[in-house]
Amino acid sequence: MLSRSTVNRRYLYERAERWPDGFVAAGDSVATYNPVYGQGMSVAAQGLAALRGAVGRSRLDEPGLARRVQQVIARPVATAWSLATSQDILYPGAVGRQPHPCTGLAYRYVDRLAHAATGRARITRAFIDVITMSRPSASWLHPDIVVGALRGPGRRRLDGPPLTADELKIATGGGRADV
Repeated sequence: MLSRSTVNRRYLYERAERWPDGFVAAGDSVATYNPVYGQGMSVAAQGLAALRGAVGRSRLDEPGLARRVQQVIARPVATAWSLATSQDILYPGAVGRQPHPCTGLAYRYVDRLAHAATGRARITRAFIDVITMSRPSASWLHPDIVVGALRGPGRRRLDGPPLTADELKIATGGGRADV
């Protein structure tokens, strides 16, 4: 699937004063996210799992069921929204509400975690698992992950692409790859 939009957009249906019985919004009709984070399908699946659970415990014609389901669907939406927008707002020219000054420590930790992920496979996995909503954000607080984030990537910063002389020759057009 190709997407040219990196816009995060959310509809706060869970806050609606009145909600029609028998109607539930899920997936992209509730929120869309910058596709770089890979959250859209995860959030949709979590929302539909919440719907399945609520319907399994209730009668379909139960008054207020759709409203309660909409509020449960809002939980994973809010988590993904927070993850996506807290990073995207940092880009120059981004439009939206600026983060509260008290969130500075959390931003610094996530930056540190992202930096450590460039050189430590375990940190990379932990970072991607949370960003894609495969694991809860609390997993970033596991002692091994915190220590890894504080230690950094464990490798010196590269001053160029890590290519062999032959690869560099091919990449710069100075040779051809034998197939």
